[in-house]
Amino acid sequence: MEPDEQGTDRPRRELTAQRARFVDEYLVDGNGTQAAIRAGYSKHSAPQLGTRLLRHPLVAAALAERQAEMGARLDLDATQVLAELRLVVERCLQAVPVLDGQGREVGEWRFDPAGATRALALIGKQLGMFSNQIDVRLLRSEVAQVAAEFGLDEDEVLREADRWLKQLRNDL
Repeated sequence: MEPDEQGTDRPRRELTAQRARFVDEYLVDGNGTQAAIRAGYSKHSAPQLGTRLLRHPLVAAALAERQAEMGARLDLDATQVLAELRLVVERCLQAVPVLDGQGREVGEWRFDPAGATRALALIGKQLGMFSNQIDVRLLRSEVAQVAAEFGLDEDEVLREADRWLKQLRNDL
């Protein structure tokens, strides 16, 4: 048995309705906090709960399954998206002369990839091809070193590191 979001011990072999709703909402924009809020979880605990739900084995499996289904429906895979991104990069590097009515060069036209790049990035994110997860591990010796260097206790260092990481995740 494992505790659910409310701390109740009971076996879970399938997604609860609220977790299934979280999966649906996460697929909308890839934002765990907002998905948790829209799924009906507390706004106060949504940032922590969104992260925890994304790590939950049943939720992660449901997300992977849904993303694979979406990829199959679109007939896209990570290899194709990356190949298209490569074409965009190659096209961006091409300089094509712009000619006036008499055939004289009047400047240089460059392909603007912003729309295509954004669309491909959204497709890749929606299909779970890219990860915005930040994996930071502080060794106890590093925490002690930073604490000594700045005259803080180790708990203060860990709290500050946690605050900084939350801000960084929000900025992503």
